[in-house]
Amino acid sequence: MYRNTAGTLKVFAFNRTNNAPVVGDAAQITCRVSLDGGARAALADTNPTEMEDGYYLFDVTAGETNGITADFFPESATANVQVIPVEHSRYLSLENVIAAKTNTITAGKVSYAGPVTAKGTVDQIVIGDDYLTAHGTAFVWTISAIPGMSAGAVTVHFGGTNGTHPFAVTGTAADIGSGKWSLTCEMPRATSGGLVPGEYRYSVAVHNAAGVELTRVYYEDPFVAAEKFTP
Repeated sequence: MYRNTAGTLKVFAFNRTNNAPVVGDAAQITCRVSLDGGARAALADTNPTEMEDGYYLFDVTAGETNGITADFFPESATANVQVIPVEHSRYLSLENVIAAKTNTITAGKVSYAGPVTAKGTVDQIVIGDDYLTAHGTAFVWTISAIPGMSAGAVTVHFGGTNGTHPFAVTGTAADIGSGKWSLTCEMPRATSGGLVPGEYRYSVAVHNAAGVELTRVYYEDPFVAAEKFTP
């Protein structure tokens, strides 16, 4: 589901007394949405389409996704029937094509520098190396500016794990004009030296001054932490 783009919302209905899926209840199920924590409004799709095994599907209009966050509140008029969204709170992509699937940066929409590839992914990090702006090796992504926010008021978080050895670094955003921001994170050798050889899953997130996550970028492909064989 992307910001200001029509989509669908899957919900699940079950009986509170025995937890059994509820079927045939579409006409009694409705849903409201709250954008960015605002007032709740009924979806234009009054009742969902029944799928199977207690699952139902609402059509969601572009206007019903036009926010940074969207919270959905489905309910049934049938006694003892509880309806829940498959995902209660959604962080919506602030640039619809920043993600091919789950907010994955795609080529052509993000420029890159240093160890960040043309796809917007990180290919390899050499354990014990410095990745610094001064060396031209910092991690840099360019995305669309977040509406209503100042680049200087946010913090960029870049982190990941191989399952046993996590890492996390913070960085900054800068307004580079034409409605674009650059996101920059440095990784000193003190951090990269804590990695172990192998694959790392990772993500990049932008937080506001209160620490609230505004948007998150997930990556399909892990990067490889490679051993360094020189001093």
